[in-house]
Amino acid sequence: MGWMRKLTKRNPTGDRSAGRLGYYGLHEWWDSTFSPDEQRFIEGRHQPLGGGLTTLTAGRISSSSQSAAGLLWALAGWFNKPGERHIARRMLSKAEEIATDVVDRHFVYSQLIDVTYPERDREEGALEEAVRACEAQIALGPAVMVAMRAEQADRESFLAERDQQAGSTRESRAFQAPGHRGFKQLAIIREKEGNLEAAIALAGQAMVQGWTGDWDNRIDRLRKKTNRSAAAAEGRR
Repeated sequence: MGWMRKLTKRNPTGDRSAGRLGYYGLHEWWDSTFSPDEQRFIEGRHQPLGGGLTTLTAGRISSSSQSAAGLLWALAGWFNKPGERHIARRMLSKAEEIATDVVDRHFVYSQLIDVTYPERDREEGALEEAVRACEAQIALGPAVMVAMRAEQADRESFLAERDQQAGSTRESRAFQAPGHRGFKQLAIIREKEGNLEAAIALAGQAMVQGWTGDWDNRIDRLRKKTNRSAAAAEGRR
């Protein structure tokens, strides 16, 4: 989905007078997923800057550049705390289910890694879920990079045309890829497992794709660690 399409996107079926959740047709999910006490807690916590009079369940929205999945993965970030991550995971489960835009899915998995990996020693299956999210985000990597570059190009083209019409000039911004949570976290997991070659391969793959990170340093450190392990093993023979 292009940048301009995101800016002009509208939701023709939701209830625009029932807040952010109503606008995206998520009230039924909201009522079936969270208890009344949880709903009050979530609404009390969620106080975004510039929110105005529109809340999750009240206020009128005429249009939005955000998708339903985008709302949910952003909302989940408010509950990335011990004792609250179970709330975030339910939000992200729905976001993963309904996300159709590849960049949205990228950020859904990034948030899912953030709320599952910290629970790995406290909750059964949390580590496996974090690995799944890492692998899913990595699988999307090339398509996400293409989409992000296209969005940047659309944005720059729009701004250049606007400035030309206004008689001004601006220096265009080169594309800068963000970091990649999935590659980084899975490399850490594989290193902790002792699978140094897998960790090196992940860092190399991330570097080739162009994701921002200290991939060179990570690869160099892991190779030195591999050599030390090999030398130690040889010495024990």
